[in-house]
Amino acid sequence: MSNALAIAAVTLSLRNLLEASLQADDASIRVTTLPPDKAADDPQRPNRLNLFLYHTDLDASWRNRDMPRQVRPGETGQPPLPLNLYYLITAYGEPQEDGKDHRLLGRAMSVLQDHTILGNQEIRDALAGTGLDEQIDRIRITYQPLTLEELAKLWGAFQTNYRISAAYQVGVVLMESTRMPIAPLPVLRRGQPDRGVQTTAGTPPVLLQALPPPLRDHPPAYQAGVRLGDTFSLRGQGLDPEHSTVRLTNSRLPDTLDLAPVPGGSAEELTVVLPLAPAHPGDPHPFDRFAPGLYSAALEIGRPNLSPWSTNVVPLALAPRITVEVAGAAAATPRTAAAGAVTLNVTCSPRLRPEQTAAVRLMFGSTQLSVKTMNNPVDVSQPTALTFVAAKVDPGEYVIRLRVDGVDSLPYVAGGEGPLLDFDPSQKVIVE
Repeated sequence: MSNALAIAAVTLSLRNLLEASLQADDASIRVTTLPPDKAADDPQRPNRLNLFLYHTDLDASWRNRDMPRQVRPGETGQPPLPLNLYYLITAYGEPQEDGKDHRLLGRAMSVLQDHTILGNQEIRDALAGTGLDEQIDRIRITYQPLTLEELAKLWGAFQTNYRISAAYQVGVVLMESTRMPIAPLPVLRRGQPDRGVQTTAGTPPVLLQALPPPLRDHPPAYQAGVRLGDTFSLRGQGLDPEHSTVRLTNSRLPDTLDLAPVPGGSAEELTVVLPLAPAHPGDPHPFDRFAPGLYSAALEIGRPNLSPWSTNVVPLALAPRITVEVAGAAAATPRTAAAGAVTLNVTCSPRLRPEQTAAVRLMFGSTQLSVKTMNNPVDVSQPTALTFVAAKVDPGEYVIRLRVDGVDSLPYVAGGEGPLLDFDPSQKVIVE
């Protein structure tokens, strides 16, 4: 495998090849590797060829392949840099000898026509220590036809007068990556205990949506999210209610929350209850275990004698459950305030995480309020206590909503049978 000197090795090999062949006819001929604008300004060498590397590109056939003999199956190799080199050969003859440059160019093209592959010894003689002579793919020389438009653009970029010339592609040059391959340890067993690949027949289960509880039955309508204590549904295809566990993931929580579906589900729908209290003494309280916000819901299938695997995820919004009181209000009318500045005491369950403070807003009617104070009691079974201040409030009736990470509390009365919905009186503030 070649190193970073590979391009220089190709250029010197071509120069040596052309110079040796041309000097057999005329010892005064030289081959240079100058830019065309510099080569034209060399009057000391009237009979010469100029070999100029004007372009490089990547060889697609080697772009993402591992090098043979360097990477074994199962190892992660670093693909080489596969380059195709494009050279322009320009002839410069004696001004007083008409057609000399044509004869020089013709002789050079004849040499390259008969010598289409650079030999290993030629590369070593040109520049030792590159490793190019040991690469698995040979270095081939191919004539590169250029249209008049391409030639005009090329010589225009050189900013010099046009001279008779020919273009060649030389490649592929494989430059080795300096990063070492990754060779993992051999596999001692496949599965537990060395059972090999596990397969199951049929299509895999797929989740289609997480459906919150219904607001009403006629016409059907559903809540915008679920709350602790609510029952929601997971709908899909090919579900396995007997061996499934519901996994809820939220970016604010360090761990995944696992819930068991309600027995009696079907292959199209599972029912899940969000706990409002610990199931057993010693269990973490749901107020502290959950957090308001957006969740990803998935099913983990754990069939006997098979490794567990997970389905796709569907979104699920966990809305905060709140209580609202006006600071200083009478006990008989806790949500009544006088016009002017109004201070609201709000509780939120489940409890808020400290990093959610900046993502909390209170919707006071159509006005958004930022948090003034937030407190999580030491007792994890108690909700988060929040304080908000609304300045210059006019008399009227205001519906209260708490927004956490983009998910709003539910301000309406659920479970009605009629066609109309109504706001929850416990989430309204009356300003007189």
